[in-house]
Amino acid sequence: MKNQQTRTKWRARGQVLCLASSLTLVAAQAQQTLPSQVPANTKLVVADQNENLQTLMRASGEQQKLASTVSYANFQGGPAIFEAFRAGALDLAIVGNTPPIQAHAAGQVLPIVAVRTTDAPDYFLAVRPGLQIERLTDLKGRKIAYAEGTGRQPYVLSALKIAGLRPNDVKLVPLRAGEFPTAVQTGQVDVAALTEPHFSRYLRTYADQKASALPKSEHAKLPTNTSYLYASPAALANPAKAAAIRDVVRHWVAASDWAQRRLAGDRMNSMR
Repeated sequence: MKNQQTRTKWRARGQVLCLASSLTLVAAQAQQTLPSQVPANTKLVVADQNENLQTLMRASGEQQKLASTVSYANFQGGPAIFEAFRAGALDLAIVGNTPPIQAHAAGQVLPIVAVRTTDAPDYFLAVRPGLQIERLTDLKGRKIAYAEGTGRQPYVLSALKIAGLRPNDVKLVPLRAGEFPTAVQTGQVDVAALTEPHFSRYLRTYADQKASALPKSEHAKLPTNTSYLYASPAALANPAKAAAIRDVVRHWVAASDWAQRRLAGDRMNSMR
């Protein structure tokens, strides 16, 4: 695929976090450099999930530096984002690794303009209040929330594979991604793959009911996080919006660097 790609990667080595960033932009169709001048009054609509992107941009101070006016539309899960792309309502979006595969299979052309990988897990396996699960093998026979077509689908299947289990060794409960937090809180399922801030909020809010999660050592065996910025071909064909997208990518890289420096500082402080 002739996609624009920007890669920001960080990997933890022991207790020291090393961050490497690179920016490579290539025009979607003509293999030419994207425009860099953003005209006044240029606007972008960006799909976000759980307000993670906009929170990162604002907390890092990069939001105020954007050359265009960026508005965020919050979504729960990639499939809804791609429906919005299909309707022409979005210019840019942050998603995981599963919905883009399905979009491509359906013939929907959405170039990747940036990729970010981290050493953190894709999701966190939260366990319903009162239940303790110490190992991935203990998932056997449990009710597990399952959202087909989202990143949670391969994550759960990977967890089962690593544990030496098959899908029919557990009870997969089909839910929408937005229903996962409530399902595990109320005990409708035994385990649910949650993202932040839902995961930390769940553990904090239901601590008195012994809410828990699989140990970090078990999460370390699971797939790490990869996020993609996808752009609409129409936006990339528009010189003003293409320049604005380039600018957003640059500031997303800077915001990600900032977040990792903060994380590295927190880790060092926790060692003292």
